[in-house]
Amino acid sequence: MTADSFRDFVLEQLAALDGLRCKRMFGGYGLYSGEAFFGIAFAPSEKQVLKNYREVPVDILENGERLLHWARGAAR
Repeated sequence: MTADSFRDFVLEQLAALDGLRCKRMFGGYGLYSGEAFFGIAFAPSEKQVLKNYREVPVDILENGERLLHWARGAAR
């Protein structure tokens, strides 16, 4: 999956989030709800080690309703 197709998937899953927007950052995309920055959407390579970030579990990511709930909580 390319970074852009992953971005498109995440944005589709979060389409109902008020004020959803994304902008390029850190080789991926920053996710915003209005002015609140709540996440980064990117697919890390095998060489990247993420120490200070938490990954959304696949079962949440693939369930639009649950992902929307998580995003609303993160954007508070």
